[in-house]
Amino acid sequence: MNLSSIHRTVKFVIRNLFRSGMRTYLIILFTCTFVYADEIKVPQYYATITEALSFANDGDTIHVSNGAYSTSTGESFPLRLRKAVTLEGNPLNKPHLQGDGVHTVVLIETGGVTLQGFQITNGSGSEGINSMDGGGVCIFVGPGETNAVTIDNCLIENNTCPSSETYDGCGGGIYCGGTYCTCFQININQCTVRQNSVHGQGGGIFCALLSTVDVNDTEITENIADDHGGGVFVDVYASIDMTSTKLERNICPGDTVKPNWGGKG
Repeated sequence: MNLSSIHRTVKFVIRNLFRSGMRTYLIILFTCTFVYADEIKVPQYYATITEALSFANDGDTIHVSNGAYSTSTGESFPLRLRKAVTLEGNPLNKPHLQGDGVHTVVLIETGGVTLQGFQITNGSGSEGINSMDGGGVCIFVGPGETNAVTIDNCLIENNTCPSSETYDGCGGGIYCGGTYCTCFQININQCTVRQNSVHGQGGGIFCALLSTVDVNDTEITENIADDHGGGVFVDVYASIDMTSTKLERNICPGDTVKPNWGGKG
């Protein structure tokens, strides 16, 4: 039995001890669960991504098999990445994270995360500073974070954000922010961000205050924002660097209350 197998066995025992109420044995097992990085497979080792994330530790890689993952298959949204893990699908045949139409699909709450190889749809922003941002993916980490977040080879489409009388959700596809410092970088590589929409700002991508975002080999197309930035909105003191990236056919029809506001990009 190799180390990875031992680690999975220990996690399995802990999970079932919790379910059976035998928590007194956890003291014995506790030190065994944080020794080294593990590779976790969904659904082979855990039936859902939600469950795999709850047992993952910093440095782990969660491999997700092809297929659709939704509330009907047992997922709970948003999928919360609270540890520095890699959540990995197959870039050629992307596993489909089908949101519930009420919550953000993927919430990244710490640095050191890589999200790779997924189709992400049907999200509605429920996170961010006003709990209405980031329909597909919301990056909202704590202050002082220095480890980068990377989104690779993902298709993020048909997501949105809600509106209220006092606030319009931002970042239909991706909301980038949370730290309010320039010590933290977000990398978006080889992604397609398309056909997302918001009444607020950043139909495709919203770069929040002081965020630092690097976009490479990505297509940002056919997104809509009623307020500012159909494709991308960059907030005050935020910065974005785009390389080999297409930004086209995005729309900002304008808010009827603010008729002079625009910006198709």
